[in-house]
Amino acid sequence: MMGFGKAEHLCSRKDTDLLWSEGKKFTVYPFRVVVREREEGYGVKLLIVVRKRNFHHAVDRNRWRRLIREAYRRQKAVVAGRDADVGIMVVSDEIFEYAKVYARLQKVLERIAAGDRLPV
Repeated sequence: MMGFGKAEHLCSRKDTDLLWSEGKKFTVYPFRVVVREREEGYGVKLLIVVRKRNFHHAVDRNRWRRLIREAYRRQKAVVAGRDADVGIMVVSDEIFEYAKVYARLQKVLERIAAGDRLPV
């Protein structure tokens, strides 16, 4: 399925808190990524964070979210076999072109798919 439906969004406050406290973190500029493995059959759930400190206008924050959602939607087959919560935080203070976001997110997803290259 090529969509990015509600079932793929990480919405639960409890799961979000566990992700930030127990997740493994790594950086692929402009993203800070947190990954927390889950039980079998869970699938991948994504949380996108764009901080107000970096982007004061909601239009800019929404643009980043749209770019990341679209890039993830087109490449999610890479992580299809994984069961994890993934948090992606934008650490840059400028908006990137879609091609650059796509390429960087591809690196992130390949690293998540590999699993063994995640930090301890």
